[in-house]
Amino acid sequence: MRLLETLYKDTMSVVRVDGGLSEWFETVVGVMQGCVLSPLLFNLMLEVVIALALKDNEIGVNISGINISNLRFADDISLLAGSNKDLQQLVDKVYTTSNRFGLKASSIKTKGQCIGGGKKEIKIKLGCSDLTQCEQFVYLGGVISEDGSCDQDVTGRIGLAAGIVRISTTSGRRTTSASQQKYCCTKRWFVQ
Repeated sequence: MRLLETLYKDTMSVVRVDGGLSEWFETVVGVMQGCVLSPLLFNLMLEVVIALALKDNEIGVNISGINISNLRFADDISLLAGSNKDLQQLVDKVYTTSNRFGLKASSIKTKGQCIGGGKKEIKIKLGCSDLTQCEQFVYLGGVISEDGSCDQDVTGRIGLAAGIVRISTTSGRRTTSASQQKYCCTKRWFVQ
């Protein structure tokens, strides 16, 4: 623990703005960019936040007899509930606990969705901001649709695969050069 304290003690930062550098300032929160420990430290912090926020929580959705209230991967978090009221309680708990630790969720990047409920309108607030409701979004590479179907996701994946086959087919030969492969990554923090 002392090693980490020493690593972060009296750190200074500078910000590049329009090609120039800002004045140096003391870094009092956050992790050092580029440090191999940063992802681990951030994930540990987020794990503590979620554990405290959802301690003794019974809200969630039942999947195969197991109550699931959240899905997480790095900083992508989906909160799951069976009603608008329950979802708002989860959002409030995570929002309040996150703020206690200096973590902020973006109300612009955070969306709400009702899956399998038809065109049911939900109203969720993140702090003082109303969240936008979306019909679909991409989470960890898969399209999540409000109607619960996977048709759009499957169609998109078939299109991506067909595109790669077209690109990698040259004069009747298939090549699998890494330079010809394309990958897509979308970073968002969602509340469902």
